[in-house]
Amino acid sequence: MGTMRYDDLLALRYEAGCYDPEEGCLDCFGATAEIVARAHGEAARDRFLVLLKKPTHNWIRVDGPAMLGDVVVSFAGDGLHVSGVAATDPTLVVSAATGYGVYAQRLSTVRDIEGIYRDPEVACL
Repeated sequence: MGTMRYDDLLALRYEAGCYDPEEGCLDCFGATAEIVARAHGEAARDRFLVLLKKPTHNWIRVDGPAMLGDVVVSFAGDGLHVSGVAATDPTLVVSAATGYGVYAQRLSTVRDIEGIYRDPEVACL
């Protein structure tokens, strides 16, 4: 169980292709990458962002409870949307979208979930 700091991200606007909160914006990959980094460090962030260039991955599908830094993949429109688990009691995810900017929501309200994934290098923690 746990919660990480994410409230500072909620003021950021959405911008496609933005992965650095210092720029004042993030897209869903950028918001998720920041949550992954806060949970597991910069190397985990880098491993996550590699998925943008390499659509296949070796991240482990989670069948049990989500933990901090897990990645929630859901279907949105014609593509996929990602969110990062930032709290576990209740389970909250952080992401970003057009019209909302960066936001947090309960995992139980995320629709059309394809799966929840964990970085294989931190899966046994």
